[in-house]
Order: sequence, then structure tokens, then C-alpha cells
Amino acid sequence: MLLTKEVYIRINNKNYQHYIDKGYELEYIYNKYKKCMGYKRDQEILVKIEDLSKGSHAEIEILCDYCLERGIETIVSKEYRTYLIQNNKSLIKKDCCKECWSLKLNESIKLVHNVDNISQLENIKNKKQNKSINHFGTECVLQSEEVKDKIRITNIEKYGSPNVMGNKDIQNKVFKSRAITLYKNKTGISSIPQRYLHNLFGGELNYPINTANLDIGFPDDKIYIEYDGSGHKMSITLGNMTEKEFLNKERKRFFGLRNKGWKVIRIISELLRDKLPSDEVLIKMYEYAIQYFNTGHTYIKFDIDNAKIITSQFEKEYNYGVLRNITKNMLTN
Repeated sequence: MLLTKEVYIRINNKNYQHYIDKGYELEYIYNKYKKCMGYKRDQEILVKIEDLSKGSHAEIEILCDYCLERGIETIVSKEYRTYLIQNNKSLIKKDCCKECWSLKLNESIKLVHNVDNISQLENIKNKKQNKSINHFGTECVLQSEEVKDKIRITNIEKYGSPNVMGNKDIQNKVFKSRAITLYKNKTGISSIPQRYLHNLFGGELNYPINTANLDIGFPDDKIYIEYDGSGHKMSITLGNMTEKEFLNKERKRFFGLRNKGWKVIRIISELLRDKLPSDEVLIKMYEYAIQYFNTGHTYIKFDIDNAKIITSQFEKEYNYGVLRNITKNMLTN
């Protein structure tokens, strides 16, 4: 969506006639060398967007339509000529930011070819296959041992590892990008109770901080809610990591966020399999946590499983009242 309605333009030899023809009045001064009146160089005039020349370098602002569809307002600056090229060449008349360009591309491919990815077209498949056979003797370029060796050597020279993901800097960059994408596209995994708590408390669902997505983040206050339900330790159950590895990862994440000034409200309902108290009790829990944080502390755990509140300062029993199962039809969206 184009936001800019008018923009200031500096007049020069290349554009002055265009704006005269559009009906704009320029300031004229006497040219002592030509001994006649001429337009004043480098003067600025306010021009309507629709009157800009096609090659104008003027900076305009657009609102990403794809972000807007997800309830996010992302404003992007770009040159007017770039804006025209991107829109004239595309069948999809939507504006996008850098992070959403792939969504626009996929939408165009779907419209023109009726496939999700251009590589699904038979002629593209055959072209790639024939090229790979001619050059490497394999149907896929990555099946070639020569190519595999080149990739390994390049990765070792550039990243110190035969696998690019073996480099910690690349890992962090990839995971950071993934965390932002999951948040922006609203494709992060979230449980029904987590979404229910988000509907009740507000905040940002799966808010990205570095390589992590917080269950519910309140970035202005630097507070986040972590919900530990029945699926919290699924990676241990599935054998993807040991309990020690899992706890180390949790501890590292907690201290990393705390060092950045973040405070955490942890709600535990693992053994009770996602049962939560009433909305009234949940709100009182949140208010209790805020009051506790105001005393300078950064961590509070509401252990519903064992009817307790646990902090670094104390551990005490807490009445959570009647508990209930949270179902999908209880969600507002």
C-alpha cells in the first residue's frame, strides 16, 4: 500500500521540463551568462506522487500488504522508480517488504503456473535434470561427488567446518532469522493453552529474541510468559535430547534473557496435562507477578501441578481454585 501522497523534488536539467508540462510553477531568475530569465537551479517543489517522472529517485514509503494481512504494520522506504518496476513487472498488485518478497513471488507463481514452486513444473524439472547429467553425469547436481567435495572444501575455507551449520555464527544467524520469520508469518508452534493465555493477557505470541521465540512477550515491559504444559518436554520423550541437555538449554536461555533485562512468569501444568484455573485466578496470578517484579526480582513460577508459587526468595502454597481443560472452542481466534 502506497503511503506517500506528496514528495519534495529538486529541480535540475533533466526534470524541469517534465514538471513544467505537469503544470508546476518554478521560480525563475535572471541568468547573467545567457542574459535571459531561466529556472532557478536546485530549487525544491512539492509534487504529487502521480506526477513524478518514471525514473524518479525520490524516496517514498509503502506499507507491506503481506505483513498487514497478519496484523503487522511494516513501513518500507524505496525509490519511486524501483516501486514502479516492481509493480509493473508483477501480476500481483501488492507491496511487500524484503522479508515478504518470497510470499509475493510464490503468489505470482501460483497465479501463472498453478503450482506452489516453479521447480514443480515438468519442463523446469527436465531442464535441470538434463543440465546436471550433461555437466556432472548425475540427475541431481548434489549427487555428484565432485560437487560435494567442492562444497566441503569451500565450507572449510570460509566457515572452518565441512558443514556450514557447524559454524556457530551461521547457526545463530539462521536461528535468528527463523525466529523472526515464525513470528512475522504467525507460523510458530503454539499449544491451545498458550494461545488461550495470549488471548487473555495480550502481548506478542512467539515473540522473537535472538534465536528464541518467547511463548508470550511484552517487549515494552521486558516481561515474558512461558507456559510449560504436557508437551514441554516432548524433545526428551522423543529421544531428541537427554534430560540434562534439555535442562542446560533451558538454563542457558533463562540467564541469556535475564542478562538482557527480561523477567519471566512461568506457568506449569505438565502433570495435570494443561489444566488451568479460571480467568479471574489467572489475572490475579499476573497481577501478583507484576507486584513481585516491582520489588526488583525477575523470576516467578506458578506451579499449578503442586499448588505452589516458587521464586528465588520463597516457596509457598497457593490455591488455584477449580481447574479446567482448555479446548480449542474456547479460543477467540
